[in-house]
Amino acid sequence: MMEPIDNNDQLPDPQDVRYGSTAIRYGLYTGLVLVAISLLMYLLGMSDPTKTGQRWISLVITVLITAGGMVLANRYHRDEELGGVMNFGRGFGVSMLVGVAASLVSAIYSYLFLKFIDPTVMDKAMEMQRQQMEGRGMTDEQIEQASKMMDMFSTPGFASLSAFISSIIFALIISLVVAAIMQRRTV
Repeated sequence: MMEPIDNNDQLPDPQDVRYGSTAIRYGLYTGLVLVAISLLMYLLGMSDPTKTGQRWISLVITVLITAGGMVLANRYHRDEELGGVMNFGRGFGVSMLVGVAASLVSAIYSYLFLKFIDPTVMDKAMEMQRQQMEGRGMTDEQIEQASKMMDMFSTPGFASLSAFISSIIFALIISLVVAAIMQRRTV
């Protein structure tokens, strides 16, 4: 936590300072960086959904980039727009809005990717699921039933919606941490 500031007379009233445009701008930047990294990983052959190691690397990179975007947005808002002081609630709001904007950009990209760029990704994931079911000793009939159920949920739209919802959950957790770190109080 940073040092408290003792210049209350010179600070703007936080109720007069909106953070929406700052948070959305940083959220869009963060989302675009996530899209660029995702495309780079795809082009380098590092986005195979059947490889657990690659999924973990992708998750760690996503969390770090998202947290970085939130920190940058909070720092700008706190230091440039609020005069160096920001409470936890304001930091959380900024972070969550960054997370929502970045998640929305990522979900749109995910839909476009699964629909037009590489529709085979869903097929690979389905095949991996089938192999795992066979490995668990499920019968052909059970696998067929489960496959029918998975088919209903394996559309680009559903996958993108699922990714958006899980991104929001991650954003919530990351926002709590970032807001706690970035807050700075007056004396």
